[in-house]
Amino acid sequence: MIEGAQFLRTNVSIVSNAWAFALHEKLRRGSRSAEERKSHEAQAAHHKKLALRIAELADMPSADVTTAWCSSCLEFSGHARVKVPVQWAPARLCRSCGAPTVECAAPKCGAMADRGIAAIRLPRFCAEHRHEIASFGKANMRLVDLSEWQRLRVFEKPNLARGTRIVGGVGLGLATVATAGFVAAPAIGGAIGAATAGYSGAAATSYGLAFLGGGAVAAGGLGVAGGTAVITVVGGALGGSLGAKAMNDYVGEDQSFRIEKVKDGPGTPVIFASGFLSDRVDTWGGWKPMIERRYPNSSVYRVHWGAKELADLWNLTMQGGFKAAASKSVTALARKATASASRLVAPAGAVLAGLDVLTNPWFTAKSRAAKTAVALSDLIARTDEPAYILVGHSLGARVMVLTAALLATKREAPHIADMHLLGAAVAASIDKRPLNDAVGGTVHNYYSRRDNVLRILYRAAELGETPAGSQGFNSAYPRITDHDVSTLVSDHFSYLRAVTLR
Repeated sequence: MIEGAQFLRTNVSIVSNAWAFALHEKLRRGSRSAEERKSHEAQAAHHKKLALRIAELADMPSADVTTAWCSSCLEFSGHARVKVPVQWAPARLCRSCGAPTVECAAPKCGAMADRGIAAIRLPRFCAEHRHEIASFGKANMRLVDLSEWQRLRVFEKPNLARGTRIVGGVGLGLATVATAGFVAAPAIGGAIGAATAGYSGAAATSYGLAFLGGGAVAAGGLGVAGGTAVITVVGGALGGSLGAKAMNDYVGEDQSFRIEKVKDGPGTPVIFASGFLSDRVDTWGGWKPMIERRYPNSSVYRVHWGAKELADLWNLTMQGGFKAAASKSVTALARKATASASRLVAPAGAVLAGLDVLTNPWFTAKSRAAKTAVALSDLIARTDEPAYILVGHSLGARVMVLTAALLATKREAPHIADMHLLGAAVAASIDKRPLNDAVGGTVHNYYSRRDNVLRILYRAAELGETPAGSQGFNSAYPRITDHDVSTLVSDHFSYLRAVTLR
């Protein structure tokens, strides 16, 4: 229930930040982890500060209203000037989202920039002049083909804020943080919980965060931030202006991101993504026999992503036991040394277990997978294809699971016909209902008990959590099917040549 004066309860930014404060405060009180309590306390304080300061501004209205694009919600709306103390910089409130705004400092721009809540600010630039979006008018652009994705990255205005980042942006509780990217308020997270599980309110938000990567830092997760980073776009935001903003932010962070069309065909399009593989395996040539055997008439797209994060993880694996294979094929060594793979991988696992969250290459790669899913799901939602087939290996499988979950929150988005997960770096214990509901056909999970990278590295990084790629989901849901390929797949790098897609 939302109660209070009308000018407060109708301000979306105040309500969403108040809700986010309440959620983090409740989670703080209920946590047994000192590290998690500290994280929730800091986030609760942040949202409390935003809600109170916006409320203070909303309490000083004036009759001066100008209509312009808003850099927070990306809507063309009215912006009412509010009376502020003499020492403050001017401020307006967007009538669409309630965020504090100010005229863009670019000459003759006319759009509104995110003002922030500080009393005095340096000149601020709008979303176009910050290159957060290509243009206000094109934020809802449709794509004929996924290979057209770069059209959303053709900026019409110069970047006048190059080298700067907004810290603590307010909007709908949205923030652009230097190390975390585009993060949504937990209030928005409720949308995915409600859409996938039928929950509402706090239960929906917590459910959505948990499924999409939240959870205790101590339990191997990235905390609530790990979940909210994914829940930036759900429902109607996918394929829309906020989706474009999130997509541009994430793709801007990852210079390796691109979507490559590797094959034409009239059949249902296939999209595939790798995890960390050796350069000798991770090519279209390495994937081609497996995909074309199952889908000979389909067009095929490859998602390139996370080159730096996956390379860091690969290098750690090399240093942790595969370093001796630097001059040879790593996959060849793994095949010859399956019996001693535990000994080879164990040192890297010990390193992962000993690193904190911010410096752990496993968690940076895991976070990048989540952001890649946000970008990919937004781009898919912009196409008119009725359905897609998703294929992923390792952390690439994680990208596909999260992409399907996000697309399931938008009824008008293309649906996922089938999904093929190879050595999936996804917890076997996740709630399977959203995964089951995210596809129209079948989720095929191919797992190998001999995959020691998952069995040892994943479990070390996730403090004992078992991955679906090494034991299966063991789900009773009808659309989730496990395939034990242990007799065929002897290591983490053999799935492509050994597995036949069902």
